[in-house]
Amino acid sequence: MDLRRKVEDIFDIAAQPTVDIVSSMFLEGVAGSVVQGVTSAMLAYKQKRSERMIEEFMIETRKRQQELEEKLIELDEERFIEIKGKYFGLVLDYVMETKQEEKIKYITNGFINLTSMEKLQEDVILIYYDILDELNILDIRVLKLYDYFSRSESYVDILKDANISYDQYALIQNKLERLGLIESKAQSKYDELFDNVKNMGDYLVKLSNGKKATLKFKKSSSGSMNSFVLTKLGRQFLDFFTGD
Repeated sequence: MDLRRKVEDIFDIAAQPTVDIVSSMFLEGVAGSVVQGVTSAMLAYKQKRSERMIEEFMIETRKRQQELEEKLIELDEERFIEIKGKYFGLVLDYVMETKQEEKIKYITNGFINLTSMEKLQEDVILIYYDILDELNILDIRVLKLYDYFSRSESYVDILKDANISYDQYALIQNKLERLGLIESKAQSKYDELFDNVKNMGDYLVKLSNGKKATLKFKKSSSGSMNSFVLTKLGRQFLDFFTGD
């Protein structure tokens, strides 16, 4: 596959009077992104998969090109160079290693969202993408169930649609918990209790020193002790990859 020609076709460069920011970023970025001339059957398969993922990344980006262009134009020169010179290549690495085409829309959304982050931290971005790399589409569907304000299906829908047992669903929950994206409400209640005890101690110390004090008390979350809730990381992860 001639990736440069793919860029020109997808972004319709021939029809444009000048090459825009996003198109030029892809032209420069994908040119040397795939090793040429591989002969191993396994490497050839991986190369074809990588090329397919890059093409899908371009297609997804093309759908939101105007939005991305506007975000990039608003950046100061230093931030623009950082996005184009470092983060685009970083994201492209994950695109090439992705095994499920459906995940490309999340990778694309994350890239567009990082362009407008007030404070870019490479380690944080890597954490988000490393976690995404460990998840498959079914894992993500289950994780989104804990976003109670925007979920569009139930776990019963997932069991039926994916044809999995409740035990298999529980394994996904355990995986999400291990990655720090959800936690049991039992743990959440323990954390609330710990914070309330700490706040009570701070309150009493201030009173004993004759200072004005307000008691901060966290209300216990409702629900079964055996159910799960999003962690702070889980909330940030979903906002980064699924939020606009």
